[in-house]
Amino acid sequence: MSGLEAHIRRMYADIANYGGDFGDGVESGPYDPFVTVARRGLTPFERAGVSVAVLHWLNTTVDNSTWDVAVADFGPRVRRLLAAGLLDHEPLVRSAAESFLASESGFVSSLRPVYERVVRRWAADAEPGAAADGGE
Repeated sequence: MSGLEAHIRRMYADIANYGGDFGDGVESGPYDPFVTVARRGLTPFERAGVSVAVLHWLNTTVDNSTWDVAVADFGPRVRRLLAAGLLDHEPLVRSAAESFLASESGFVSSLRPVYERVVRRWAADAEPGAAADGGE
C-alpha cells in the first residue's frame, strides 16, 4: 500500500469515527490535496481520496475561522480545480466544492452525501481504523 493510500484510509476512518464530520480531528496526511489532486498517475482510489481531502481542508478552515475567510483563502484554488475538471470524477465532490463557493450552509449540507456515497463506498474494503498508523 502506498503512503498516500494509507493516509487516505486513515482519513476515511477518521471521518467515519466522527460520524461523517470532515473537520477538526480528521487527519488527511502531510500532503497538499490541492496540488496532489493534479498529479498524474493517481489510482481511482487515490484521486477520490485526495478530492475528499480538499473538502476536509475547506471544512477545517471554516471550522477554525469563518466561511468568508475560507472562501477568501481557498476560493481561487477551488475555482482552478473546478475549471480544470480535477474534481469531475466524483460528481458529489464537485458539487460540494461548488457549494463551498456559494454558501456555508450549502457546503455543510453537501458533505453528508459525500460521506454516505463517496467515503463509505471507497472505504468499504477497510475496517474503521484499519489505517490508524497512517502508513508511517
